[in-house]
Amino acid sequence: FAISGAGSLLVSAAVLAFMTKFAKFLLQISVLFSIFASLAVMVMCSFQGYDSGALMAFVVFAVGVCYAFAVWNRIPWAASNLTTAITAIQANLGVVLVPHVLSLLSCGYVILWSLAHFGVCTHSTSCDENGTCESHLNGGIIALFLLALFWTQQVIKNVIHVTVSGVVGTWWFAPEDASSFCSPSILDSFCRCTTISFGSVCLGSLLVALVSLVRSLAQDARARGEPGSLLLCIADCLGLMLEKFNKYAFVYVGLYGYNFVESGDKVMRLFYARGWSLIVNDALVQRVLVWTSLVIGGLTGAITM
Repeated sequence: FAISGAGSLLVSAAVLAFMTKFAKFLLQISVLFSIFASLAVMVMCSFQGYDSGALMAFVVFAVGVCYAFAVWNRIPWAASNLTTAITAIQANLGVVLVPHVLSLLSCGYVILWSLAHFGVCTHSTSCDENGTCESHLNGGIIALFLLALFWTQQVIKNVIHVTVSGVVGTWWFAPEDASSFCSPSILDSFCRCTTISFGSVCLGSLLVALVSLVRSLAQDARARGEPGSLLLCIADCLGLMLEKFNKYAFVYVGLYGYNFVESGDKVMRLFYARGWSLIVNDALVQRVLVWTSLVIGGLTGAITM
């Protein structure tokens, strides 16, 4: 465990340093990779005689080429954002302790939730003399249990998001207060998030939790053979839009201390002024982060083997 932890820290530090130096190059590679991968699949399918597979790979290849042409001029801007974000985190490296601690809290809550759910289910189950058991658990209670689970997980996730946003904002506007491992901005941002901004965090998290609840109920209905595909599709779309919306709204909460309604208004104004360019930039950065996570995981696993 110690070797794995030390190895992951070393690999993460090395990868972050590499990302800082070659952010633009990594973004370009991430865009081109899907194009060449789909091209390779198309060629392989053609040689193997899988015409349908080759056709699908060609469609993916064509879409990838169009996407590359559309976003290529945005790569320098996305690279600047990525470099700035990494620099801010490196200047306040102690902020990484926040997600680790809250992840442990989340695990503890899941264990407590599981015990409570098991107890309620056991109490609501009756068995006859033949050993046949029947549950009398109300569906509304199950829904409330699921809502509590989804809501709490979203709150913990968004507390991390708002805290990091506040630290990065302090580093940008007042770097003298956010330029050390355990800078005052980390505790200040966390305290603001869990006190005056906690209501906004809970409100935004509740919206996503409700959609997650609807999605879960729709999946359960479809598994039982009942109609629920349309509801599941609607819930998936709403969940995706809300998560994107909350992502930007909580940045405003962390940076400026706005409440959730004010932050939502700022986000709508931002999208009205900038269009979808923000989402495109984030998608480019997200590609690199996903690949980076895979590389860190793979190298860490190789070190500990």
